[in-house]
Amino acid sequence: MDIRGRWALVTGASSGIGRDVARELAARGVHCVLVARREERLRETARDLTEHHGVEAEIETADLGAPGAAAELFARLTQRGRSIDVLVNNAGFAVHGDFLGQDVDRVSEMIRVNVIALTELTHLFANSMAERGGGHVLNVASIAGLTPVPTYAAYAATKAYVVSLSESLAHELAPRNVRVTVAMPGVTWTEFFEVSGQKTTWFGRMTGKKSADVARIAVDAALKGRSSTITGWRNRLTMALSAPVPRHLKAWVTWQLNRND
Repeated sequence: MDIRGRWALVTGASSGIGRDVARELAARGVHCVLVARREERLRETARDLTEHHGVEAEIETADLGAPGAAAELFARLTQRGRSIDVLVNNAGFAVHGDFLGQDVDRVSEMIRVNVIALTELTHLFANSMAERGGGHVLNVASIAGLTPVPTYAAYAATKAYVVSLSESLAHELAPRNVRVTVAMPGVTWTEFFEVSGQKTTWFGRMTGKKSADVARIAVDAALKGRSSTITGWRNRLTMALSAPVPRHLKAWVTWQLNRND
């Protein structure tokens, strides 16, 4: 599918990977609907896309952690006749620390954003794409979804869900010309650590990537129709070297790496 002149919807577009994915798509001639909670940041990003790339950019303020938010967003776009051919499920956040010490309401909100909203948006927009003859879905997960991660137990579990869902749907939806890609970044220099509450580690400083680089790799993989991509050679090497390691040992290592004490 030639995506130039088509419309993309990017969640979590007010900063970080989401904002840079929107820039990548706009540079390829794609109009963007930007979704996040912070309206002023969305407006700044929309102006940037229009001024630098000459595309149209619209904003939708939404709290995807609220029940029914995905359906409401889909309904608003449908009512004004906006067809989405590229869906980017990037919105998400992490809660760091000992699981029993975490605020369960905050953990539940994380699950609603990382899992439920992503699932509902994918179901709604992929159905619409299939009816029109095709489209792209790019889900942003994490290499944390490939291994148990003590101190990020619930977060890693949400990303494991995104990886499994995406790789399964890549096969289910391919006959209907809907290409599903899951991007799995490692440490990325965004607001992630500020939100999660984790201190940066030596391993993170060694392997971290700029969000613009992650966005470029993710968009390239999606447009090539790849079902998955791990962003960055250091992350790919880490995952390859750790593949034969027993999961309980990998859990112990990640626990040591991610503890704040």
